[in-house]
Amino acid sequence: MKVADKGFIERFNLMQKDWAEAVKYEENVMFPELQKTVPRQTLVDYGSRMIESRNSMPTRPHPDAPVSTGGIGHKIWQTVTAPIDKLRDKGRFHSTGTQ
Repeated sequence: MKVADKGFIERFNLMQKDWAEAVKYEENVMFPELQKTVPRQTLVDYGSRMIESRNSMPTRPHPDAPVSTGGIGHKIWQTVTAPIDKLRDKGRFHSTGTQ
C-alpha cells in the first residue's frame, strides 16, 4: 500500500493506535510482572546479550532476500548477508563518524 492509496491514512492511524496500546500494555503490565518474577541480574544479563547480538544482526533487509519473512530460506539468507551488511555499515559509519 502506498501513501497515496485510498484508506492509507486510516490504516496507518489504526496501526499507530494498536502499536501504542501494545507498548502501553507491555510497559504497564508485562514488564512489571517480569521484574517481579525474574531476578534483576538475569534481566541485566539478558539485556547485555541483546546488545551484543545487535552486532551480528542485519541492519536492513537485503535487496536480494526472498520475499517471505519466515522459513529456513529467509533465516539462511539473513545469516549469509549479515556480515556483508555489517562491513558496509562499518565503512559508512567510519567514514562519516556517525552511527
